[in-house]
Amino acid sequence: MSVSAAVTYHDEIASSWDKRYRRGAFARRAAYFRDRILPLAPETGDWLDVGCGSGYFSRLLARYGLTVVGYDGSEAMVDEACSAARDADLSDSIEFHLVPTVESIPQPDASVDGCLCLNVLEYLSRPFDCLDEMVRVLKPGGLLVLSVPHAQSPVRAIQALRHSLQAGHGRSGSSYVALSTFTVTAPELRHQLEKRSLDVLLMSGFDGFIPEALLRVLAPSLLFAVGRKATAVKA
Repeated sequence: MSVSAAVTYHDEIASSWDKRYRRGAFARRAAYFRDRILPLAPETGDWLDVGCGSGYFSRLLARYGLTVVGYDGSEAMVDEACSAARDADLSDSIEFHLVPTVESIPQPDASVDGCLCLNVLEYLSRPFDCLDEMVRVLKPGGLLVLSVPHAQSPVRAIQALRHSLQAGHGRSGSSYVALSTFTVTAPELRHQLEKRSLDVLLMSGFDGFIPEALLRVLAPSLLFAVGRKATAVKA
């Protein structure tokens, strides 16, 4: 599936995207990020939100005390992000930019303290190019925060089956799975981070539907990872 198809999909849902975080699985994911992931970040610094969408998580970072630049390939999402930042009186702490693809980031080497990239890699034709770019722009000691779909998630498997069965009968609530094609397991993700000189500080699973206790036996929908860029190249 092409990147342009993913951009078109997000253009179409941009006006309602931010509202999704008010309830259900989206709200639970936002709370998980706020309570378990965000406290791992320093309270000052310059961060990128790569694939920022409507800027919901950019605003969380800004309220936390960080300065944020958001990049996205959807013009409609960038417009929504700018509007929401103005409404929240956060324009002094956040700026947003439209880019052809987040597989290439218009940022100097070793220039930022952190990169956030939530549920973005799965829509890219070259997801590891984006990962390489984020490592490139991170300062030594900087943090990379990712979330990506788990390759063995039963929830995603059910959503994919439902979408397949509903094909030809209008867009289903799980239509995103036709565009969200990159998945990974925890060992694979850890390997990709460590081979790029990132020390993995956290690797955790989140699911908006499966109770946390059952995640001991069932794969989560999402993997969250936090990695710190090495301050020196390992021998």
